[in-house]
Amino acid sequence: MGDFISTVAALIFFIALIGFVPLCILGLIKIFTHKGPANLKKIFIIDIVLIIVCFILVGVFTDTDTSVETNTEVTKETVTFAEITTETTAATTITTETTTEKALSDEDLNLVRSTLAGKTFKALSTGDRYQFNSDGSGVAMVGNEYRTMKYNIGEIYGLPYIIITTINADGVYDTRQYASSMESMQTGNIKFGTSSLVQTSEAIKPPEVPKITDLEYNVYSSIWIDSVYSIDISFTNNTGKIIKYITFSCDIINAVGDVIYSEDDLLGETTLLKVTGPISPGKNVAYEWEDVWINPTIDHARITAAEIEYTDGTNEYVEF
Repeated sequence: MGDFISTVAALIFFIALIGFVPLCILGLIKIFTHKGPANLKKIFIIDIVLIIVCFILVGVFTDTDTSVETNTEVTKETVTFAEITTETTAATTITTETTTEKALSDEDLNLVRSTLAGKTFKALSTGDRYQFNSDGSGVAMVGNEYRTMKYNIGEIYGLPYIIITTINADGVYDTRQYASSMESMQTGNIKFGTSSLVQTSEAIKPPEVPKITDLEYNVYSSIWIDSVYSIDISFTNNTGKIIKYITFSCDIINAVGDVIYSEDDLLGETTLLKVTGPISPGKNVAYEWEDVWINPTIDHARITAAEIEYTDGTNEYVEF
């Protein structure tokens, strides 16, 4: 209603304001010529009154509309997993209740950890596998990547959950959360919706660390005797132990990829190239054997294995 009155008053105000100019002109003509409408004075007064009244009406109803605003304030706040979403208005205030995470008792925690220890679980949604230890650590296969992991067990809204954090080789953390019932955890099963973990027999094996790394070798012919070949070998001891002896098994290959033998090798056996240590862990070494083979068709060599004897009396066989 206020908008309507304000609009009509504004319309009349502008009409009266437009008519004010010609009335002023007619008034001046009448003053100087004594000619003009007889009721010009009344019309002039009415026009001024309309302008003033309409101006007041427009101001009053415009201010009223502007001042009528809703005082309702709505605030939405998204909180953490352990809280609820709240809505607050000026008319009604909803009290926010916060439920924080609660750790399991030591007895329940030890029971769950001992139940999970040594077992491997597979995530149905991703295929990732997790293998648990009793101390809160473990290993994981995320996709095809081997990772170390740690896990924690707690409770939210009375529902136990397990949080698994995996760490890749670059130190990047990735956290997944799986909920379950206490009964399921204590029996070695962790199941909840599509994020279920189910026990699997697919144990996770850490990738094998190469014992001998940076292995490089090169076959070259003698500058003095035709068809006589030598070889040099370099490698790094990555065993973590001191190598006493290491013996490489080496074949020689011709240009079409066949294994051949030295002409002075009557038995046709694989060549054994022995190195005498000691070779400390992490040390890179290089050795050379001269005039090892006689054969004009030698193209290159291939080292297939190494037998390692350590200073602690243990032995190891490594294939390449």
